[in-house]
Amino acid sequence: MARIFTAKPPALCRPAPARTAKVTQPNRDRPNEGSLSIFTEFSPMADPSFEPCCPGQAAVELGRVVDRGLR
Repeated sequence: MARIFTAKPPALCRPAPARTAKVTQPNRDRPNEGSLSIFTEFSPMADPSFEPCCPGQAAVELGRVVDRGLR
């Protein structure tokens, strides 16, 4: 059963983005191309229903949307 989350007023919510990067060896089949991985996580500080250990369905879907938008 899907749960619908209600948004809080924008003045009370602020995103806290974090970025990390690392240089890795490119794939053999595409030596001149890199890769980009998108991970999203919702903090329990935003809403107590968010789990701190693993991303929920909403966080996974947001990551997919961002990934599609960047590609």
